[in-house]
Amino acid sequence: MAATPEPVQTRASSIGEASTAAARLLEIASTNADQLMEQAKEEADRIVGEARTKAERLTNESRGKADRLETDARIRAQKLDEETNERRQQAVAAIERERYELQREVEHLRAYEREYRARLKNYFQSQLDQLAANENTPAAANQGQNDGSPRRLRSLLGDEDSNASL
Repeated sequence: MAATPEPVQTRASSIGEASTAAARLLEIASTNADQLMEQAKEEADRIVGEARTKAERLTNESRGKADRLETDARIRAQKLDEETNERRQQAVAAIERERYELQREVEHLRAYEREYRARLKNYFQSQLDQLAANENTPAAANQGQNDGSPRRLRSLLGDEDSNASL
């Protein structure tokens, strides 16, 4: 029976060694876990840092592009305003020129009308004078008061005051 106690001791020493080995494995695993956690934290911090840097860079680029676009838009708007003002001034100038030309044409027509009326009045007056001179001739006295007499024409034309309006 001496063989029996030996397996109990072997078992006891095996349990002790296993326990020590398990404790040692647990310590190694714990150390590895701590190292892995530290590495993971460092990697996460690095990734977050890179992401922040990239985000800041993209934000700055976007702001720069937005500022450039805004500046370009302002410049284009200013150019359009200037172009619109120039076109408006040209249109107003063209209208003023046309107005001036029309006023000149109206004045020309009024002068023509005055001249025409004066010539027409002189013509009618000379015709009336001729008729009056012919009326005093013996042949005209035989005809009497016909519809072409100077008096009849004067009455058709109106008195001297209405002749002034011609």
